[in-house]
Amino acid sequence: LILRAAMFSLAAPCRGVRPSLHTASRGIKHQRIIRPPRLQPVSAATASSFYTEDPAMTFAELGMHPDVDAALRKAGFSRPSRTQALTAPALLTGKDVVIAAETGSGKTLSYIAPMATLMLRMKQRQAQAERP
Repeated sequence: LILRAAMFSLAAPCRGVRPSLHTASRGIKHQRIIRPPRLQPVSAATASSFYTEDPAMTFAELGMHPDVDAALRKAGFSRPSRTQALTAPALLTGKDVVIAAETGSGKTLSYIAPMATLMLRMKQRQAQAERP
């Protein structure tokens, strides 16, 4: 099950937040959240297959940087898992994603590959901005 947590900020008081009765000091860091953030299911990976349904899908088709795609292929990852295929598009657009899946489903790579892609894109943009 893949979930997306609604963002909230403790910098400004909001409805559903009140000071904790257990602390003597006052301040925003000692406030207790009464109502947890809403979790919205994005998609449920209920199929028994580890890989995506499309056997020809690559990391590049998910929007990964060519260098990341090449490094993953060199490391032996020929195609993305279902978890990676479901989360990469959301992570590449900057959304917050919480992944809950079985051990060995590729959760760590689901976070790291898009992060590396975003860092490489940022590096390219900075190099273009520095050119005269």
